Amino acid sequence: MSDDATWPRTLDDLRREPGRLVFTSDLRRLGVARSYDGLKGLPPPLKLPGRRLAWEGRAILTAIGAYGAPLAAEQQHQSAA
Repeated sequence: MSDDATWPRTLDDLRREPGRLVFTSDLRRLGVARSYDGLKGLPPPLKLPGRRLAWEGRAILTAIGAYGAPLAAEQQHQSAA
């Protein structure tokens, strides 16, 4: 079970659960967008109560070209074989 306070910790977390919502603080933690200017290249966000912005994880992964990419653990397994 993931800890919602720090989810997602990595892009692999996002790939495992692409249907979850990702907030601006998550994008900063993942290094996807370091400021509000970095959000401009992303798809339009969902606007939630309290003026919070959120995106579906799948939309973020698609926007950065990481949707469908293998998880890091899978890549290590493949390179070891």
